[in-house]
Amino acid sequence: MVLNCVKGILHKSGVYILLILHIIFSVFQFINLLSSRALKQIKNLYRAPRHQILNGVSVSFLKEEFKCYPKLPRHLAVVIEEDDISYQDCIKLILWCIYSEIPFISFYTNNGAINPTSLYEVLCKRSKNSLQHIQWGKSFHKSVREMAKKDINGYVWRPIVEVNLFSSKSVNNSIESVMLRLCEEKIKPEEISIDAVDQHFKDEIPLPDPCLCLVFGKTFSTFGFMPWQIRVTEISHITTHHNLQLEDFLCALRTYAFCEQRFGK
Repeated sequence: MVLNCVKGILHKSGVYILLILHIIFSVFQFINLLSSRALKQIKNLYRAPRHQILNGVSVSFLKEEFKCYPKLPRHLAVVIEEDDISYQDCIKLILWCIYSEIPFISFYTNNGAINPTSLYEVLCKRSKNSLQHIQWGKSFHKSVREMAKKDINGYVWRPIVEVNLFSSKSVNNSIESVMLRLCEEKIKPEEISIDAVDQHFKDEIPLPDPCLCLVFGKTFSTFGFMPWQIRVTEISHITTHHNLQLEDFLCALRTYAFCEQRFGK
């Protein structure tokens, strides 16, 4: 009887302790979110003059700035947690990749929230002249690529950046495909090497591994985006992709350019 009472008290105490910890953690998350937003607002106030300069800069100005960077990413990955997609801001990232001559940009949403046709149409409205510098990846429907060929009419196609879209479904399918091929080859477990698996993933998704990944959303997570390919990727977190400023993009590039990558060593 006494033992049962003690167990009951301990159980209730444990529940109360977990509840208190949950409340403390929730309050901490809320304060952290508010402080992040406040800090961003303060940064925006102090860097407003620079924004006014950057909004009117020429491509040549940006190229001069990038000359000071020891390195630039070959493949920029963009992970968007938010369901409300701002196509205007996605287009900004594509155009900035063109200006900075980043050869590949990949957008990833967990539920495939980005509509390829909508992305293309918004780009045409905002900067149709940029179509000559874009190659639309295999994730875009054939009809979009055919529209691009027609809309480029009168210009010479000189692609600078390849745009790709991924979702959790497409990434999971690629992983499943690689695993099936490894099984079909009947390779012994001890014969499976990192290089062999890496080559299979490159055959499945013929893109260089992302060098820099921008994560947009309240949660700092890649949400299952290419887990094999981003093992040595530099990851930067920004709370939202809405009203994205050029300074945010340059800050991420600057951080990547001057970071020391040890590649696990």
